[in-house]
Amino acid sequence: MKTLDEITQIAREYGRPNPDYWSVGGVPPAVARELLNDEGDMDEYHNSAPTHEEMLEICESHNGTLEGYIIPKESGRNDARVMFDGFTLDTDELSAHRLAVSMHPDEFDQTNNGWRFWWD
Repeated sequence: MKTLDEITQIAREYGRPNPDYWSVGGVPPAVARELLNDEGDMDEYHNSAPTHEEMLEICESHNGTLEGYIIPKESGRNDARVMFDGFTLDTDELSAHRLAVSMHPDEFDQTNNGWRFWWD
């Protein structure tokens, strides 16, 4: 299990830590997998997004990174969790559009880093 200091370091490296809610982005799949193994659930998903396991597999196969948020147990909130609600893939346009059609993200657009998929 990761310590609060380790989780805080990940939040600082990949996002914006706040007192009780940390937005993260650009998280490599290996780091996300480690966080989820320690603090999360691979079968969990955010609203209509794919499961964490599905997101990780997609990111691993398309050189992608994940985005989401962390609510640490130490925040005192009763909804502590690690949740990924989107990802960015470094893939060609046709592959990105095929994935978007099959996965129905709430937001899908091209960024400087690739194709971004996000679920509200």
